[in-house]
Order: sequence, then C-alpha cells, then structure tokens
Amino acid sequence: MIETSHLQTLVAVAKAHSFSKAAEDLSVTQSAISQNIKSLENKVGVKLLSRNGRSISLTDEGERLYSLARDFLNKIDHAVNDIQESKDEMSGKIRIGTLMGIGKSWLSSRVIDFTKAHPQVVFQTKYTNADELVDMFENNELDVIIIDDQHMPSGSVVKKHIFNEFLTLVYPDSKEFPINKNIDLATLVSYPVILFDDKDPLFTRWTKEKFGSTAKKLNKRLVINSHGTMIQAVHQGLGLAVLPTHVLKRSYYKDKVMTLGKDFEVFSNKFHFVCSKDELKMKRVQAFLDFLSKEKPLTVN
Repeated sequence: MIETSHLQTLVAVAKAHSFSKAAEDLSVTQSAISQNIKSLENKVGVKLLSRNGRSISLTDEGERLYSLARDFLNKIDHAVNDIQESKDEMSGKIRIGTLMGIGKSWLSSRVIDFTKAHPQVVFQTKYTNADELVDMFENNELDVIIIDDQHMPSGSVVKKHIFNEFLTLVYPDSKEFPINKNIDLATLVSYPVILFDDKDPLFTRWTKEKFGSTAKKLNKRLVINSHGTMIQAVHQGLGLAVLPTHVLKRSYYKDKVMTLGKDFEVFSNKFHFVCSKDELKMKRVQAFLDFLSKEKPLTVN
C-alpha cells in the first residue's frame, strides 16, 4: 500500500527539483527522502524521477502520480481543516487568489478591513496570473478566486459578480503633454508611451474603444511589467499610459498625474467571486462574500 508520506515526498521533490531542498521543506533527512522515493518507485513498479547530475525531473509516469498526489494531499489537508473548524464559526483559513494588480490595489485593503472585524479568520492570499489561479483552484490549492469572465474555471462553481474594471488614460501634468479631449489617435501616440508589456492589451483596448481603431506604430518609451511603477514613470514625465482605474485610485501619484475624466474611462472586465458550493457553506467564506457584495457601487472606477 502506498503511504501518505511517500506521496508527500514525491510532491516535495517535484516542487523543489532537489532531494536536499525537499528534505529541508519536510524537516527530514535527505536519506529519508531517497528511501521514500525508492520505496514508492518499487510499489508502483516504474521510475518516477529522472536524474541528470544534480537536476531532478519527473518522468511521464511521475507527472501523472504527482498530479494525483498533489490533489489528494490538498483535499486531505482541507478536509482536516474543515473537521477542526466548524462551518458555523467565524474562524479558520480562507485561501484566496486573484490577479496581481487587483490583489495589490483592491483586494488587499478589503482583506485587512475584514480581518480587523473578524480576527479569528486567517487569510492566505495568492496574487499571480489568471492561468495559475485557475490551475490552483481546480487542484484545491485555493478556496476562492476573484477572476474575470475570460478565465472561469471548469466544472460546477458558484460565482458572484463583484466589480467591473475600467481603464483610463494617464499622462504627465506637463506642458510637454498638451493632451485634451479633442485629441486624435495619431497625435496621442506621437507622444512617448509607457506599456505594461510589448502587446499591452489594456492600451489596445482603450484606444480601440475611444478612437475606433488601434495605432499601427507607437512611440514606445518604456515597457514596465508593473502598473504601480508605470504611474510613477508617468508622474516623472516619461510618457503616457493606460491603466485600470482601481490602480490609479490607490496610487500615491493619483493626484499628481492627469486623466481625461470619466467620459474617457473604458470598460475592461467583469470580475467574479468564485468558489465551490461546499466552500460557500463555510460561514467565514459566505461572510467575506457578503462583505464584498455590500460595497456600493460594485465598481472600482
């Protein structure tokens, strides 16, 4: 029979790509890690790990068992937590994830406010890209995700519309950027532009909505993979940018840069609070959803 400790060892080695690091993570000796892997391989009758010098990777069979082991261990861990913590008590852990920008500028402050009111609830937050969030949710590594329409997880889930994301043009408060509401697209993109990445979808979405087309060529000044740093660069006069309004609202530079007002804000995405039916039965999860849902209006612009 395969023991849980064997599966824990496989998952630890797969994540660490190292016997020594896995031993450190599990607080056991490296010899114990080696013995557990050897025993597991003997039980299943196939090689699970491929060793090339110091590099360790999963074989195809190892990948299959790792995926099952990770899901199994997460379910066991979560079940134990549920047993130890009553569904009717305002205590316990909520594992929640969302996109990096939403997490830092919108979710973080709400988690803090909720925790102040309910100090027995412990949040474990994850801010990353949409694909990883969905993968973690489907593998029971997250209880709740706040995600947009384009990246909903598969299967039966409960979703509640939480807010709409809007985009706005941000430019320096400088004579070098004489931008006004009558500007055309060609003139706008003749000024230096700051992008999130080379194919910045937010900039493209905003220009297409406001001008009916997108620019074939941009006067790129900077490509910065951080909305917060983009606002700082705009403030320093390095260029204009398109950003989510919730990022601007939370920024130190919100009153130090210029926008064209609400008439030039563009709808970007609809975001939802997503969890399983079982999770929503937990009082702490339902309470946090109610807390977010009571915010009026349900927008971040």
